[in-house]
Amino acid sequence: MPDQAASLRQLVGGPQRFAKVVTFASGKGGVGKSNLITALSILLADRGHKVALMDMDLGLANLDLLLGVKPRFNLAHVMAGQKKITEIVCPGPNNIMFVPGASGVSRLANLNRKERDTLVERFSELESISDLLLIDTGAGLGENVLHFATASQSLIVVTNPEPPARMDAYALIKTALTRSPNLPVFVLVNEVRHESEARNVYRSISEVSRQHLPQAPHFLGYVPRDDHVVRAVSRRIPFVLEYPSCAASRAMSQVSRDFERNLLPHRGGPDDRQRSSFFTRLFSAFSSKSA
Repeated sequence: MPDQAASLRQLVGGPQRFAKVVTFASGKGGVGKSNLITALSILLADRGHKVALMDMDLGLANLDLLLGVKPRFNLAHVMAGQKKITEIVCPGPNNIMFVPGASGVSRLANLNRKERDTLVERFSELESISDLLLIDTGAGLGENVLHFATASQSLIVVTNPEPPARMDAYALIKTALTRSPNLPVFVLVNEVRHESEARNVYRSISEVSRQHLPQAPHFLGYVPRDDHVVRAVSRRIPFVLEYPSCAASRAMSQVSRDFERNLLPHRGGPDDRQRSSFFTRLFSAFSSKSA
């Protein structure tokens, strides 16, 4: 079987190109964010997109468990200079390119300026091998989460109907838009009983956003509460593959179509983030805080 890493490295030497970068975040943990980004990555890859999925939950990286893969290397090896980013890419379902995080390596969550510079430089190769880069960050309002969110072309905030999750989702949106007023933000509501509940959750966030923020977030969609998701997690198989006809999988298929329609077109304008590398923007954000 050919070495996938070698094939990936051959692509890097081409003309400069920038992948579309979308960050997933949540104000509160436990809302199913990682499950949804995993499912979306698989569905978009199945629709012909060249998808890279990066696990940047630096404190609790666990996408490998959801994907059912066992990476040999991770971000810690890149940070140590032992591997290039293309050498740690792990093939996932539907040929998604999975970039494993480094669970338990605390220094990755508190990088100094030199380490960040090195990391960002090495990560830039990802934009030469993918068309779409999806980033899973940790929950909350930490600086790492906000840097990734505001450097992206779009931010997807995942929440559920619980009042604390709604409030924390709004706090995350408020903080992100305060830093980057033109950032396109989308809300994805998980674990709802029915569509009207999801619409009500979105409406509660949208109304207060219109009153106090530069813009209101957009509604990306919803995923119903479904026991099949829990079963799939226990088997370490993505639920859209293990139970493709279940309610959650059908909902995610609709989300993937809405994602294509609303997030994938590159829009021009004064805040066109497609004109520069995501990792250049990211490094600028980190260095401005470290200076």
